[in-house]
Amino acid sequence: MNVGVAAHITAASVGGPRYDAFCGKEYRSSAQNGIWLCQTCAKLIDSDPSQFSKEILLDWKLVAEQFAFSELHQNYFPTILADDHSIRFAVDGWEMWKNRGNDPSDTVIFIDGWKKGNVLYSCKIRLRNDLPHDELLHSPLIEFHHGPDVIYSDDYPFNVQDIELPSKRWVTLDVDYGLHDIEIFKQADSVWFSVKTVGDNETHRWQVAKIDHTAVEFM
Repeated sequence: MNVGVAAHITAASVGGPRYDAFCGKEYRSSAQNGIWLCQTCAKLIDSDPSQFSKEILLDWKLVAEQFAFSELHQNYFPTILADDHSIRFAVDGWEMWKNRGNDPSDTVIFIDGWKKGNVLYSCKIRLRNDLPHDELLHSPLIEFHHGPDVIYSDDYPFNVQDIELPSKRWVTLDVDYGLHDIEIFKQADSVWFSVKTVGDNETHRWQVAKIDHTAVEFM
């Protein structure tokens, strides 16, 4: 008997459990915003959203997916930053679009600091510290790559220079920024997140997304 339920992590509509106004319509209905649970747990998480937060459900999902992946691929290991570090990385809600700007026919003018045609992007970066003690990272950057080469790096997408990672918990970084130079966008083929570990000051990178230039439209 199939007792599984595809539950929403953040509610599909206003007023629902764990509703997040910053999530787009497409994300709310996507598989990224879903978690497969039994009937009992699906009812439980929606009956007590204060205890079962979005972060907890994302944690459940990521741990389950990585465990399943490790079962299928015996040579799989979590992302290792150094011999004594074990920090996992995930990203969701990635979007990239060109700024529509203001047209003469607009009745309302928005001043947001971005010109028409600038490329904007947003996502949620998640880091989990699997160490038994708290960890500290610093100097987070969004990098645009062409192949293995870094063609542009930017610390403005982050409002912090230090990232505290409590033991055995996921931490979410909200990224909402863009590129003023369209030439960087034209040259880049991928976006990366880089950060340095406190102590050894080593730089470590994870790929956030590949850039599909044909799919980036005006919004």
